[in-house]
Amino acid sequence: MAVTRAGVGRVDLLRKDDGAAHHPAGHGCLVRDVSFDGERFATVGYDRWAFVWSRGRADPVAVIDGGHHGPPGMAVHLAGDQLYTSFGGCVQRWSLDGSGAPTLWAEGTGFDDDLTLIRLLPASGLLLVAVRAARWGAGELCLLDPITLETVDRSSLDWTVYAADPLDERRLLLRGDRVTVEYDTVERRSIRRKIHAGQPDTRTHRYLYPHRALQVEKRTYVTREETGELAERGWLTMTDPTDGTVRHDRIETVEFTGRGDLAADGVFATPHPDAIRLWDLDAGKMLHELPPPPLLHRLWWFPDGRSLLASTYNGGLHEVPGPRPDADGRMP
Repeated sequence: MAVTRAGVGRVDLLRKDDGAAHHPAGHGCLVRDVSFDGERFATVGYDRWAFVWSRGRADPVAVIDGGHHGPPGMAVHLAGDQLYTSFGGCVQRWSLDGSGAPTLWAEGTGFDDDLTLIRLLPASGLLLVAVRAARWGAGELCLLDPITLETVDRSSLDWTVYAADPLDERRLLLRGDRVTVEYDTVERRSIRRKIHAGQPDTRTHRYLYPHRALQVEKRTYVTREETGELAERGWLTMTDPTDGTVRHDRIETVEFTGRGDLAADGVFATPHPDAIRLWDLDAGKMLHELPPPPLLHRLWWFPDGRSLLASTYNGGLHEVPGPRPDADGRMP
């Protein structure tokens, strides 16, 4: 099925039922990580596969079987004709030169836990990988040679991080659920970190962005005492990351199905059973609702900020075009 670009509605990117067992056309499970590179993107899930996709095509342009390398990977990174995966708690480098099946060129080992983040650093030319912190102080930040995947430098990491936002040409903001680490990619060291106070809560997630601190809550309550019927609601709270000042009243909305994503222009997208909602978190108001694909799970903004990549609980991927402002710059 070819992908078309539409102004409204949703567009299927793939169907997980297509393809042979040894060469499937998509994930059959939850998608764990996505890496964008222009009009292409790579995905890994809770299975043995990694895929590279191109917007406008329903079939993957590259399929990698990581089953021989161990358990499923948590992180993936696509950079030109190079793909980095994290099967089996190691890091692999694959060549995507278009001449045939992806070729494994190198594998880096010696990590104590799963890798949660892989990024190629333009300023230094090195590959940054983050190792999961199963307990406080047990994580690592490692710098690798991007070709041989040999370790160049490593330092301890107190908390697990899973995302990286560029602050400038040399600094990255590494993010986890309850921590951010400002990292200098040239000097190869952490400059400062910020940790959310309070005890961890599996139903409360805290996201630290360069200029915003967001708390996402999911709670269950009784709707009918006589039957014990339960319902779930979600809340969003935005605070100033410097002094903790709450920017607006807590926003109540429909329960979340998974993680949302913050666009470069500050629009936050959240997944719900009945809709995809776009929020102006600084103003504390909803901007727009988009129709969700069935079994919606997670959301990622495409780099152009015009569409969302939506993953579902059965591994499907959908491109959801965002709203277009009118002539006056207002959302419909």
